[in-house]
Amino acid sequence: MIEQRLNIPLLQNVTLAPQEAMQMGAATIVIMNPNYETEIQNMIAGMGWTAEVAVLNEASDGSQLKHVS
Repeated sequence: MIEQRLNIPLLQNVTLAPQEAMQMGAATIVIMNPNYETEIQNMIAGMGWTAEVAVLNEASDGSQLKHVS
């Protein structure tokens, strides 16, 4: 299940339903849990959405998280 409409204080952002984000013109999707990457990639492909996808993982380099896509 994809969590929606959650406030993420650190990012000062809100998670949105995929359809809502697409309608708003979101250009980047940030996946917080890499376990959902395949599911989300398949969902956005099925929607015809060509947004950039960034996946956060638990690996870190000093104080910064590494991004994989």
